Order: sequence, then C-alpha cells, then structure tokens
Amino acid sequence: MTHGFDPPITVVRSAVALAIAEDVGSLGDITSLACVSEESTGPARFVARAPGVVAGVRCAAEAYRVVDPTL
Repeated sequence: MTHGFDPPITVVRSAVALAIAEDVGSLGDITSLACVSEESTGPARFVARAPGVVAGVRCAAEAYRVVDPTL
C-alpha cells in the first residue's frame, strides 16, 4: 500500500539496495554466519506500544521482497 507521502519506488529500491549491500556485503553478515544456522527460522511481530504513524513501511516491504519474497 502506498500513500501520498511515500517516496518514489525508484528511491525506495535504491535505498534498500544500498542498505543490503552495506549489511551483507560480499562476505555476508559475519555475525549471523557465526551464530545462526541457515536452517533457523523464527516468528516476528510488529507491536505498537502506542498509537502513531509508522514510517518506512514501503522500505521494509521492499527489503523483505528483495531478501525473501515469501515473507
């Protein structure tokens, strides 16, 4: 879902690509490689502690899409 205040998808894709390149790089995420097996999975939830506006949803959705479209 997009809103009038969402950045253009080209900007979102560029920002996500840069963030993933920084976090993963050519060697991968060293900490995750050392501590978490590839077979590991786990649940996740976003829980708001108070009413508000969520920022960055389009970037988060794009990051999930790039990393694992099944999420």
